[in-house]
Amino acid sequence: MKKSTLLPVLDAAQSGACDKMMSETYHIPVRVLMEQAGKALADSILQLEQQEERIKDYARGLIPEYFVLCGGGNNGGDGLVLARHLFLNDRKVTVFLAADSDELKNEPLECFKAVKSLGIPIETAPRYPEKGNTTIIIDALLGSGTKGFLRPEILSWVDFYRTIPDTKVIAVDLPSGLDPSSGQIWNEPIPAIHTLALNTLKICHLATPAANYCGKVQILDIGIYQRVVEQQSVSVFADNNENLELPVPPDFAHKYSYGHVLVAGGCRAMPGAPALAAIAALKAGAGLCTGLVPESARVEFFNRWPEIMMAELPDADFLDERAVILAEEKIRTKKVNVIAAGPGMGVNKETHAFIKGILEIKIPKILDADALNILSEHKELLKHLSPDDILTPHEGEFARLTGNQEAINRRLETALEFVQQYPCVLVLKGKNTLIVAPTGEAHFCMLPGPELATAGSGDVLTGCIAGLLARGLNSFEAACKGVKLHALAGKLAVKKAIHTGRISAEDIIACIGPSPD
Repeated sequence: MKKSTLLPVLDAAQSGACDKMMSETYHIPVRVLMEQAGKALADSILQLEQQEERIKDYARGLIPEYFVLCGGGNNGGDGLVLARHLFLNDRKVTVFLAADSDELKNEPLECFKAVKSLGIPIETAPRYPEKGNTTIIIDALLGSGTKGFLRPEILSWVDFYRTIPDTKVIAVDLPSGLDPSSGQIWNEPIPAIHTLALNTLKICHLATPAANYCGKVQILDIGIYQRVVEQQSVSVFADNNENLELPVPPDFAHKYSYGHVLVAGGCRAMPGAPALAAIAALKAGAGLCTGLVPESARVEFFNRWPEIMMAELPDADFLDERAVILAEEKIRTKKVNVIAAGPGMGVNKETHAFIKGILEIKIPKILDADALNILSEHKELLKHLSPDDILTPHEGEFARLTGNQEAINRRLETALEFVQQYPCVLVLKGKNTLIVAPTGEAHFCMLPGPELATAGSGDVLTGCIAGLLARGLNSFEAACKGVKLHALAGKLAVKKAIHTGRISAEDIIACIGPSPD
């Protein structure tokens, strides 16, 4: 994928290295960067006054009052600079210093003196906002240099403001209490409605559960050179770009030019799941799609989707080892080049035998739903995965795959460990869907929204990835673009929904395909 369209995501060490390189290599003093950061923060906050319904309150003629909580480090220094700029823009500002002013050093001390010289009120103990005021809390206690649990003196500030009902908080770089380098929470922070990320995104802005405390994340340019970021060996990226580039078909293309997907799944109780995946694969770009289903699931295909060819397993309620032979026949005679297995399949000894068999087939496979549940129950099968295979678990399925219920609290680290142990491409569904390659590259897709939380949506995603994989994209690129295609279709479907804003899997499918333009 083109890195130019992606946002770099840094950990704490990389972020600190950027600051150090600016100072030592390019001779830009820390004080200058702090001034630029504080000015950018203040400008952004003033813009939010005009845009954010939870901040502005023109009906009552109120201008927000700002409580700026500052620690004793560089993040606190940024907060002191932004407090000064808000004050100079005629805002009511109070600085709350969560450190001993006599112990401030270097740049934070200079920023403190500048605030004091303007007569901005400075308090050293937390207090409640006055009733009737629109008060905005600015959390500039700790930044990306945070390591471990909060010190008691900082924790007391966080706990005090976290317990105030309906607190409106804007976090500087990250809410205090989060681990910047993961999705972990050291101490429960004050939930922010906005987080103003300095220079780049940090992992905590995207990896849950930490990301759940960040609100809307906005990246601010604070003057760190792009070349400095590019020298950090970044392997984690984020995608919030709604443009989707797909391969241009050859001039004389025919249906086999776009590949042939075999969707394997279904049972009497869940005949629709593989059908949704199959039609999504066609609409995502596959030239042909065949449904490999037991006889008990054939009616759903036959009655509703004439575009999909059938490979029916007779006299069967579930796919079994005989279906492996059918799959191999379709690969040999019909040029099947991708298998998507799992939707609606059921979990039993028959489907276990089927999954065990297709793992021996040397073409790219997408394993979802019950295929993942089978892998979780028979972890010895994981060793048969190949780097071209794609797994698409949600968080519960991933916890079962890893055997670690804490995996959801370390999404990125656990995902990277998993693909190192079992080389494959992993799509970990959820907020900011995470796609990880066995090379160690990881992408967060920021586009999927709550509208995708609907029955059958995961089957549609499986089909989207399968269709792009069949067209010739490599497995990591197909996974990234499939997630994006699915998310964009979901957003378009919501725009077409009336009243409820809720959509179905078929609504998502209806929004995949040629642009109306």
